Parts: sequence; structure tokens; C-alpha cells
Amino acid sequence: MAGILVGVDTPHARDLVRGLLGNEGHQVRLARDGREVLRAYALECPDLLVLDVQLPDPGGLEVCRLLRAVDSQTPVLLLSPRCGEEEVAHALGTGADDFLVRPFGAREFAARVRALLRRAALPRRADAPDVAVFSLGACAVHNRELELRDAHGRCIALTPRECAILRYFATHPNEVARRGDLFDYAWGHGALAYSRTIDTHVCVLRRKLAGSGCRIESVSGMGYRLRVETPAA
Repeated sequence: MAGILVGVDTPHARDLVRGLLGNEGHQVRLARDGREVLRAYALECPDLLVLDVQLPDPGGLEVCRLLRAVDSQTPVLLLSPRCGEEEVAHALGTGADDFLVRPFGAREFAARVRALLRRAALPRRADAPDVAVFSLGACAVHNRELELRDAHGRCIALTPRECAILRYFATHPNEVARRGDLFDYAWGHGALAYSRTIDTHVCVLRRKLAGSGCRIESVSGMGYRLRVETPAA
């Protein structure tokens, strides 16, 4: 049984999510707006957050950003009526762990909640150490601060998953990374995701890395490879 904080914008949606989670034996705390979510989070330290992007005052995406500024571990599941690539990329860029389009089926919702809770309970992977800083060419990724600092002095904010993806590239230099390997490394074995999770995260990372000297290229039929520019002598 887990303690789950739910922030959704309508009574019907709150009742629906509470019922689905209650059927799984979880304790559920409901919030009607972003301020209630933040207050409840500070008091209760939930095991999982379920947030609707249309949550008011502040919205679900802003709540996720604010939480990620102080907590990189508690899993967050975002709910949204829209499923376009830009919407999904923007949502995941706030630091959410998973994204589910509503209306959704009860079994899929329950499966995603179980997967997020299972991942949160797993010990850290032995091959993914919590290093403070690692290098990508002339760039330095500060894992605990969740930022990349490039040779031009720019500080680029990252999410925990983006840091993990970059750490995979750093520990497998010049190798082609298969989507499945990247996903297992950043999310954990047995995790459940929608079909374009890695592609969407890579799309966001490409935009963030533009001009940094690091470039993620696609390798047709295989996956991705990180190219790092060598600084001019």
C-alpha cells in the first residue's frame, strides 16, 4: 500500500482516480488545485503524485517543476487530454516520470501506477553510480544540481531522466545506444512506458544541447549515438 497524492481539476476526475487507486489498496489524498498539492506534499511526503496538466493555480506542469527543484526521486504521473508530440515533450521536460492521456482505461492506469511505485522502491543500479559530476567532451554534467555546463559558460537545466540518459552516453563513448538500453538505464528494468518515451526525451535533449558541442544523432534502425566536438587547439 502506498500514499498517493492526486491533483486533478474536476470532482468527477478526482472520484474516478480515487476509486481506481482505492481498488489497489492505496491511501489517497486529493487536492483541487496546485496550492493544495504543494501544501499536502510538504506535510505528507507521498510515495507518488498523480497530476493533471489542467490543474489550476498553479497548473500541473508548474507544480511538477517546483517539486523537481527540491525532489528528484518521488515519481510523478501526468494526466492530459492532449497527446501531441510537443505536448508530451513539454510535459516530460518538467521532470515527470510518465504521461497518460485521458480518458484512459482502468487497467492501464493501474499498471502504470504499479510500475512507477516498483521503480521507486528499487535500489540504485550498481552500474549507474550517483556521481557528482561527469564529462561529455568540454561539457560537465552536474548530476546533483541537474544541470549541464558547457565550454561557453552556459548552465542548461536537466531533468533526472535526461541526466541519466547523458550518463549512459558518457559511460558508453562512441557506441550506438539502443532505445531499450537507454530506457532500462534511465527508468529501470521492467518499467512501463508509452511507445515514444526515449524518442521524446532525446528530442528535448537535442534542443537543450544545441550549441554546446554535444549532439545526439540517430542511427537508422538501431538507436542513438552521442557525438562530441573536439575543441579547437
